[in-house]
Amino acid sequence: MLCSGVMTDGTLDVSRVLERLTGGDSGLRDELVTLAIDHVLSTRLREAMDLERVRELVVAALSEASVRRIVERHVRPAHYRHARAIVGSGVLVGTLVPEAAREAMHAIAAKLRLPRARWARGAFDPALMRTLLAPVWTQVLISFATRLPIPGLAGAVGQGGAASAGVTSLLARTALQRAGKLVDRGKNVIGSLGIDVDKRLADAARGFSDTAAQIFRTALEERLASEEGRALVARIASGVLDHVLATAIEDLQKDVDALPVDDVFALAPQLIAHAARTAYVHEIVRRELDSYLQLEGDRTLAELLGELGILEPARSALIERGTAHTASFLRSPGFADWLRRALSPE
Repeated sequence: MLCSGVMTDGTLDVSRVLERLTGGDSGLRDELVTLAIDHVLSTRLREAMDLERVRELVVAALSEASVRRIVERHVRPAHYRHARAIVGSGVLVGTLVPEAAREAMHAIAAKLRLPRARWARGAFDPALMRTLLAPVWTQVLISFATRLPIPGLAGAVGQGGAASAGVTSLLARTALQRAGKLVDRGKNVIGSLGIDVDKRLADAARGFSDTAAQIFRTALEERLASEEGRALVARIASGVLDHVLATAIEDLQKDVDALPVDDVFALAPQLIAHAARTAYVHEIVRRELDSYLQLEGDRTLAELLGELGILEPARSALIERGTAHTASFLRSPGFADWLRRALSPE
């Protein structure tokens, strides 16, 4: 037996070659790995894989069952893990934004204009919107009317106020009409006493303006919480959805084209690079990788591909492409030189 790994009869001493390649400190093995990796990295992408086969595999893997499994096993848990993690963290949005980028962001904000959204015309049913908001405006008007310095007005409006808080706004409108008559009559009475009615009304309006937003918000919350309000919102949302589904994608793109997209693309690399270095993003990546490996780390690639329903076609594609690459690698000058040294005397 020769030290070269070739026996006296000319046959290959496999055990000797394997011993040289599997030793604890095998320079030949490391060279082989380096040669193989460099060969793969030097391969053009269109030669490295059959893009049409890849497309077929990706489409096949995105079946409803596979996507649902991914959502339930990974996406949904990741969402709730993140939601729990940020509670009480106190992390500010500005943490993810470098100081140098803020001026550029303000410049982008100054360029922003509300999209024309022509596609949205007709999305909302105006009749439903009026029905939804009518009691809200009625409540606001009644609240304003009760603050006017007109004798007897608060009591008259209050009678309709209780009705407007219920199902119908008809009684509220009647109360407001009655209040309007009382306003005219009250102004005449107060005017005869020498009191500046217009000034008193202006003062009342200014005082009301301080609380009008809160009154509107409260009335709107009560309306949306009511059974009728929830039903109306559901009908409005359904109508908007139907309208969007019937919208051409190119019409949506027109609104995107009106945005300063080039400025955003120019700024995005700086924002992403900065955010990627923050402890906040590092923790997200670490947490999700740990969670994924804990769930899937002991499974084989074959199991994962089988779960996606593409094990056999993926295996066939890898063998086919791997055979071609292996043949190319074995023909490379670097491998031939390595093989000679692997079989030569030490």
